[in-house]
Amino acid sequence: MPLFESLGPAHLLIFGTSFGTQVYQTFISGPIAYKYLTRPQFSQLQTGIFPIYFALQTAIPPILLLTLPPSAAVPSNVLDILTPPQIPPGPAVTRIMDQRKKVTAECPVEAEKMAGDKSETIKKLNKKFARAHGASSVLNLVGLIATGWFGWGLGKRLGAL
Repeated sequence: MPLFESLGPAHLLIFGTSFGTQVYQTFISGPIAYKYLTRPQFSQLQTGIFPIYFALQTAIPPILLLTLPPSAAVPSNVLDILTPPQIPPGPAVTRIMDQRKKVTAECPVEAEKMAGDKSETIKKLNKKFARAHGASSVLNLVGLIATGWFGWGLGKRLGAL
């Protein structure tokens, strides 16, 4: 049997990559990094991880559709996996983080105020960041739930074989 005769194994591995990445980033890597790294270190780490994470989570759903084995009926929950990617909030969060870094780098007083009383500029940036980050977090959870739901349906179809 040739390696690529069936798309089923590829479909399963791609799904597993997507779901595993989402669970790991959301519940393991992100929280641990937040707990143990300083804010600048955490920001730098997330700035490096997120473009790759978002690209992966944007590319995988269409690949999953393309790797559905021809003999498989299109699952009723296939649209669940096509939830909107986090492209809009991701860059917004990064821009706001960059603005905060710039403000604190240009004015050491602002950096000091980040630790205690916050200036109006920092307060505004923090509020914008909280909104954008909240939207990104909600979209991430919606995507995680949708991917889990898709996986549940996939498991049911495998169980029916």
